[in-house]
Amino acid sequence: MLKLLDWRWDCGRQGSLEAMIIVNEQGAKVIDAMIATKTEVYFGEVLGKHSEIYGTLETKEFSERAVGDDAATVDRVLSGGAPFPERGWRTIHGTNPLDFWWDEAMYEHPDGTTPLQALTREATDG
Repeated sequence: MLKLLDWRWDCGRQGSLEAMIIVNEQGAKVIDAMIATKTEVYFGEVLGKHSEIYGTLETKEFSERAVGDDAATVDRVLSGGAPFPERGWRTIHGTNPLDFWWDEAMYEHPDGTTPLQALTREATDG
């Protein structure tokens, strides 16, 4: 089952980041693991020169939108009829912290371990 999430991160006087994200079960596990392991997300200078936006995610930053009762219709509409990405999420709009984490994490695991496997291992090893 797919979920539609809003994410908002207040960056003080510099502004804020937000995104609308569709996640499946795997995408939800990534978010849970990132929160549990306090995995840092680095956005760089997305809010202007020298802004250097980074930090860890918290549960309170995510809110789930009600999208209807008919699961098959909701899944078809949210996925756009296309196969859902293997990584477990799709960004509708905004600055998605999962995309930034994924891109960075792909470089950190040259041993063939996927970012999700490494994050899940960190979450369970504690």
